[in-house]
Amino acid sequence: MPTLSQRDLVEIERQAVELATMAGAQITAALGRTLAVRYKGEADKREALRDPVSEIDEEIEVLIRERVASFFPGQDVLGEESEERPGRDHDIVWTIDPIDGTANFVNGFPLFAASIGVLNRGVPVVGAVWCSTSHALRSGVYHARLGGPLSFESEDFEAVLSPDVRRRLIGLGKGLDAAGLPGDLR
Repeated sequence: MPTLSQRDLVEIERQAVELATMAGAQITAALGRTLAVRYKGEADKREALRDPVSEIDEEIEVLIRERVASFFPGQDVLGEESEERPGRDHDIVWTIDPIDGTANFVNGFPLFAASIGVLNRGVPVVGAVWCSTSHALRSGVYHARLGGPLSFESEDFEAVLSPDVRRRLIGLGKGLDAAGLPGDLR
């Protein structure tokens, strides 16, 4: 795996935070608008209705793809809404979900995010997630890089877990196995 310096990681993180912030601004600006929505999969099947894609998802993904190509021409993008897949010769791949929680977004339920991850030969090295709400009860970007701190809106913080809480909640994606994880699956 090609080595990325801390300077490289800091710059990639900075751009990821900027892109997540931009995505959050676009999402916020679209709240309350009538949106064009399509569904992935076969439209006549009920399961397809669980996976909506809004025009805002598509606009944000296109914009992020353009910005990554402009700032990092040797890097590729894997987006949730596009059929386009990265080439196998790219060491660095940006993974994006323009609106993580599109079903909530299109239904006006205010829990959604814009998620950006950066992989170096499949290993996560940078993450930036704009959230509609946070531990601070406001929107903002959580971000981190390999070897760096976890931050919210560029302020470092540590998650504090109370020793008195004995029941932990865990969120996993569809198809992932929660066996052996210390908490209740949500």
